[in-house]
Amino acid sequence: MSDIDYKRLAQEIVAEQNKEFLSFDDVCVMLGYKRKSSAVKKITEQDDFPQATQLTDSGYRRWFKKDVLHWIETQRQARSKNALAAYFANRVA
Repeated sequence: MSDIDYKRLAQEIVAEQNKEFLSFDDVCVMLGYKRKSSAVKKITEQDDFPQATQLTDSGYRRWFKKDVLHWIETQRQARSKNALAAYFANRVA
């Protein structure tokens, strides 16, 4: 039977998983805002913005990268759709 260093294994697992998670600072960068921007707080508190996950008892929150990217893409598509609708509404009117 081999001895397993569970602490090291756990650290490696967390490090690997962190590649798929975003810190608050990462989310700010992806949204194009500074950390202390009030806009970031408003965005992250919206009902449609992905909820953060608490990974440890220390209270560090992380967002799933795929969820944040999906939210950004959804926002981009909605803006594009609205811009096209406004363009064609003005052309017809």
